[in-house]
Amino acid sequence: YFFTSGYLFNISPWIDLLPSCLIKYHPGHSPQADINAQLILKNRIWIGIGYQNKDVIIGMLQCQLNDQLKMSYSHDFDTGTVGKYKRGSNEFVLNYTFKYLRKVSGPRQF
Repeated sequence: YFFTSGYLFNISPWIDLLPSCLIKYHPGHSPQADINAQLILKNRIWIGIGYQNKDVIIGMLQCQLNDQLKMSYSHDFDTGTVGKYKRGSNEFVLNYTFKYLRKVSGPRQF
């Protein structure tokens, strides 16, 4: 089971705050929570930080290149006992959103 929630706060005309949470549960396993917060600058640059209950801190950076293309990078820092033996992980994402004939809004932020 996956439960997600978040809210977009308008701080100023150029800055938004997007806190979000994802809770993952599989019967027979302990639940896992991902808690994130991102600052959105001019609806173009996202800078964020996150935490997973498995002792992982996440740094995030996203850039909206045009109306349809977004590029993002994140790095995971393991602060637990395993962190002594690894240097974290990197993730690169290139996101393309198709244009639609009708104007619709959806929860694509999360």
